[in-house]
Amino acid sequence: MLTSKTQKSTKYLGLRLYFTDCEWKLQSILLGTRHYEPMYGERSGGSRGPLKRWILEPLKNFGVTLKDVYASATHAGPDIKWMMMTGLHLKWEWCMPHLTNAATKMAFGIVPQRCNSKNPEVTDLLSRITRTTYAIRSNAITGSLFADLCEMANTGASKQLLEHKDHRFMGLEKAIKRLLSKWDQLEDWFQEKLKTKQFVNGKLHQRAYLSQMTRKRFFNCMDC
Repeated sequence: MLTSKTQKSTKYLGLRLYFTDCEWKLQSILLGTRHYEPMYGERSGGSRGPLKRWILEPLKNFGVTLKDVYASATHAGPDIKWMMMTGLHLKWEWCMPHLTNAATKMAFGIVPQRCNSKNPEVTDLLSRITRTTYAIRSNAITGSLFADLCEMANTGASKQLLEHKDHRFMGLEKAIKRLLSKWDQLEDWFQEKLKTKQFVNGKLHQRAYLSQMTRKRFFNCMDC
């Protein structure tokens, strides 16, 4: 199941079949990709019914039945995993992109609660990134100040920070690189914010602003 980047409510269902041929070579074929949008009436009994039908129809079109399929590799979403294991009675395994993503998130301490992190230093670092990005993107008082600073530094360059999503680990590198490339503009922005006296005694500034030690950690991460 794939979600559109531009339209978050738009989903696509893709079905790829892996098999060995008569020469025992691993082969694969994409049976189809469809816009997954069951009618309202179909959803009245839940999403599992239409999901099962949308999986079985492409198999049937190619003359494949469930007896010909041994296992499935998907993400671990509750409806998808339930469908593979209980609804279709197939063996289930992580697909490699989602398995790699889940394993890497744990190693990098990307967890909802810091107490559950196996890498608390990186968990704190990512929290600072999130707070700093949010402060820049959501502050209405400064208006286009950050974009103006970026334009003054390099005409035609990007004018905003990238927002990092915990469930999109592969985008973390781009978010960090963008933040580092805008470091001088970040310093100027926060200095200007301090002049407005919106932050009492600089406390909010100290929590959100990325310190020089944090910047050093960024470079160490990028060198790994």
